[in-house]
Amino acid sequence: PISVYEKEVLLKAKIKVPAAAAGRTEKLELQIGYQSCNDKTCLRPTQASVMLQVPVAADGQSGKPINRRLFQKPSGKP
Repeated sequence: PISVYEKEVLLKAKIKVPAAAAGRTEKLELQIGYQSCNDKTCLRPTQASVMLQVPVAADGQSGKPINRRLFQKPSGKP
C-alpha cells in the first residue's frame, strides 16, 4: 500500500441520448482508467467499472435540477 490522495474527483460529461430512450430509465456503464501514484512511486494502471441507472425525461418534459453546486461555473476566484 502507498499513501495517495483519497478525496473526491468530479467527472463531467455530455451524453447524447437517443430519442427512443425518452421516458425510460437507461443503463449506463461507466469505465474509468486510473493510476495511483505518490511522490516516490506509481502502481500499475487499472480500471474500475460501475453500472448506473439513468432516468431520461419524456419528450417535452423538463428535467429535475439536482446537485446544482456541482455544475455551477467557476467564479475564477481561488
